[in-house]
Amino acid sequence: MNQSRRTKQLTTVVRPSKELNEPAVVELYNLWIENVDTIWSVDDFNKNFIQKYEYVATFHDGETGDLGGFVFSDPFIRNKRTKDGMKYTLLKQVAGYMRPQYHKTYNPMYGMMFWFLLKESIRHPFTPIFTGWRCLSYKGYLMAINMIDVYPRYDAKTPPLEKSIMDDYGKDVGGDNYDSQRGIFKREIYSMKEGVADITETHLQNPHIRFFQERNPDWKRGHLLCVVSRVTWRMLFRLKIKIIIKSIFRNK
Repeated sequence: MNQSRRTKQLTTVVRPSKELNEPAVVELYNLWIENVDTIWSVDDFNKNFIQKYEYVATFHDGETGDLGGFVFSDPFIRNKRTKDGMKYTLLKQVAGYMRPQYHKTYNPMYGMMFWFLLKESIRHPFTPIFTGWRCLSYKGYLMAINMIDVYPRYDAKTPPLEKSIMDDYGKDVGGDNYDSQRGIFKREIYSMKEGVADITETHLQNPHIRFFQERNPDWKRGHLLCVVSRVTWRMLFRLKIKIIIKSIFRNK
């Protein structure tokens, strides 16, 4: 495939992970190892990755049908409580990978997130909603930081509520491998392939990327930065505007 070609459309298919057949699992695995170095086989990938999450969304080229990317996600976890007893809902946004030729096109992950969060906000208007991210590279962190009220970040201290939810999320997914002081999930099962998300001196001029590098200096070994974002109507409005703008200019 021509790596420079930009598609007019990426179509999205969301289905339960347990419904994936063997060819679909292999296809996802092959895309995954384009991005990461790992000792995992395709069976390890299916058992320890795909089947850990309830849903998988795959993104397909609107012209050829080829797989362009995927993201795994659990459904909303409701009735979570902070140490102070506040009830909240958490959406865990986990692994997502897009082939390089689609990085500058409209990213359907934003659209999928918008509808998930909008529906949950309408159904449960009085329960605070947060999203949790595990950022393996600066690219994942930039995608998260594009939302509003995202922590940790370079230009604001993490509020106590967000810090509490971040730690709960980190401990849930990382157990004893979670470093609460830095907000890092320490594990080295897989890491980004060289050349996929390298941080250069030019990148470090961006304060968000510089913050990611300083907070998670061992990202090359596979360590992940835990990030939380509170869902507000202001955030949903901004997300929808971003979707509209990217949709308009994706073919420019």
